[in-house]
Amino acid sequence: MAKNQKPKKDSLITLTRKYANNHNECVKFFFKMKWPVGFYCEKCGCTHYYSIKRGDVFQCKECGHQHYLLSNTIFQDNKLDLYKLILGMYLFFTANKGLSAIELANELEINYKTALLLCRKCRILMSQSNSEKILDSFFYEADVAYIGSKSKEEHKQGVATEQQPFLVMLSTDKENKYPNFLKLRPVAVDSTNNIVRFISKKAILSKERILNTDGKTTFLGLTDKITLKSEKILYDEENHRLYWLSVLIGDIKIILQVYIME
Repeated sequence: MAKNQKPKKDSLITLTRKYANNHNECVKFFFKMKWPVGFYCEKCGCTHYYSIKRGDVFQCKECGHQHYLLSNTIFQDNKLDLYKLILGMYLFFTANKGLSAIELANELEINYKTALLLCRKCRILMSQSNSEKILDSFFYEADVAYIGSKSKEEHKQGVATEQQPFLVMLSTDKENKYPNFLKLRPVAVDSTNNIVRFISKKAILSKERILNTDGKTTFLGLTDKITLKSEKILYDEENHRLYWLSVLIGDIKIILQVYIME
């Protein structure tokens, strides 16, 4: 059986060809971020403008108010060249095992403080995107992961008693194939109430949809909301039911460790 393939991402060469030494394309990139449905004046609501100063400033044709490309965005105090900013975001969001500020500083040839600030802003973008997205698929995978060191005390041996539990949910295009979006949330305790509350709020559920889990009884509270496949997973088997979720959980643990080390 052929292994599932991860969705292909744009290559670094493709990005470089499009944006390196092309200020206009860089402006278009951030213009779409700032005005995804088209320009509108924050003062009068007019949708027509003039471009001035290399296209980085947009002046309303109606009232003359000037809008700077990065003003009122998360990058409004940015001092980097626009291409380096795009490249930095690309490197951060496509790093399979996370990217530290030191690594980003070396890649962009910038100082550590600037790289650290860019990493933090990328994480804010990531959290905003994740918080607003409602999962909508006919196939989901979910599990509870634990971050941190296990207890060494004898009376606390067992399931991650001193670790921080995170509830992780993944939507896929097909069952155990083609991952789409991921939801991640720390919880105080791995309980049925926490799981039902989080999944019911963050995903569209129905009995026509399938949720794969690894047999934890805490997911049984969802049986009246979605078709639950909750048998024990043999993680040594190739292409098991939670294959992509387990891959992503491994990446998340590495990324969180990088974040802690900064």
